[in-house]
Amino acid sequence: SAANLLVQNNSNLSTTTSGNGRSGDIQLTASESIVFDRSRMSTETRGRGNGGNMIATAQQLTVQTVSSWKTSTFSSGTG
Repeated sequence: SAANLLVQNNSNLSTTTSGNGRSGDIQLTASESIVFDRSRMSTETRGRGNGGNMIATAQQLTVQTVSSWKTSTFSSGTG
C-alpha cells in the first residue's frame, strides 16, 4: 500500500481471459489518493464468463483527462 498512486501517460492496467472463465480482478489501495490521468483500467473475458472486479480504495479518487475504466465480456456473462 502506498500513500499516493499516480497512473498516467497512457498507462494500461488490465486483466484478460482469452477462453471461457472469469477475468481477474484489479485492486488498488492508497492511504491518501489515487489519480488516473490519460490512462486506462480494464478487465475482459473473450469467452463465456464475467469480467473481473475493479476496486479502488483511497481518501480521494480522481479520474481525469480522457481516462477510462471498463469491464466487459464478448460472449455470455456480465461485464
